[in-house]
Amino acid sequence: APTGYAWQEAFAWHFGGMSFHERPCMRTIFVQPIAHVESPESKRRIHSLLHVSGLLKETVLIDSLSATTEDVLRVHSKEYLARLTEMSKNEGGDGGDCAPFSPGGLDIALLAAGSAIGMVNAILDERITNGYCLLRPPGHHAERERGRGFCLLNNIAITAMHAIEVRGLERIVIIDWDVHHGNGTQQAFYDSDKVMFISIHQDRNYPLDTGFADELGQGLGLGFNCNIPLPPGSGDGAYRS
Repeated sequence: APTGYAWQEAFAWHFGGMSFHERPCMRTIFVQPIAHVESPESKRRIHSLLHVSGLLKETVLIDSLSATTEDVLRVHSKEYLARLTEMSKNEGGDGGDCAPFSPGGLDIALLAAGSAIGMVNAILDERITNGYCLLRPPGHHAERERGRGFCLLNNIAITAMHAIEVRGLERIVIIDWDVHHGNGTQQAFYDSDKVMFISIHQDRNYPLDTGFADELGQGLGLGFNCNIPLPPGSGDGAYRS
């Protein structure tokens, strides 16, 4: 079976502003606004490269349906979802800590999370062997009660909970490979023995207060959380060792 692929042009329409300095609380006359670091252009470039290289022809496009309220509430609180809904219907806002979005941003986030769920369903239904989801907004920093680090909904945590609660999976491994620690995903499964969470990241980059090697999980989840913080500038040798 082929590889699945999930991308929607709507993902590129998620807009977090020009830069942090657009927000009134951080505006300064001495800093020129720049394009936001979580830009749609990086994802569009990946999509374009897949197209130009011919790899896109070897994949199966997986239809994207929005995540439901039930899907979201397996990971996030009702209060947080209500805040996002209200802001999304109006002028947008900030989901918590550096998680800005424009009007309609929640709809795009729901589509992103739903795309990941659709990919897992396609794999479990044996329509594809594996899959690649090119999603915006990202998700691994989003916590139960707030968005963080450009993330509104925790796409991978929502998808893993769907796989457990709806599809009946009992053992899942999430490998988070990023310069930042996957704090939101860690929080979601910190006391669970059904999900092994492994995060490989730069030590004390973002967030500053999570991602340490001694964070091993708690309760049933003790031993199911593994953080591998690496010093800045680590190259291939650090990964091999």
